Amino acid sequence: LEVCPISNYRTGALAPGQEHPLRRLLRAGVRVTINSDDQGVQNSNWRDDYDFAAREIGLTEGEIRHCLRTSFEASFLSAAEKERHGALFCKTAR
Repeated sequence: LEVCPISNYRTGALAPGQEHPLRRLLRAGVRVTINSDDQGVQNSNWRDDYDFAAREIGLTEGEIRHCLRTSFEASFLSAAEKERHGALFCKTAR
């Protein structure tokens, strides 16, 4: 499931002050990726959405890493590319 947290609020999909369901989705085992919506319209990028998810939604570093890993696994990279770069997404925080 692609989630665009900033866009969800800016477009009115979620009301101001309404709790974003991202954390509940993660805890329910839904495979979630954090994404940015149209950068030209939203004036934000994927890093902004990850920062927002941590700061405003309260995702932990582990939850952020989980979303990054899910994004990598769901990407359109070839199996060989995933094998080559996969270790970057499997390291634990230090």
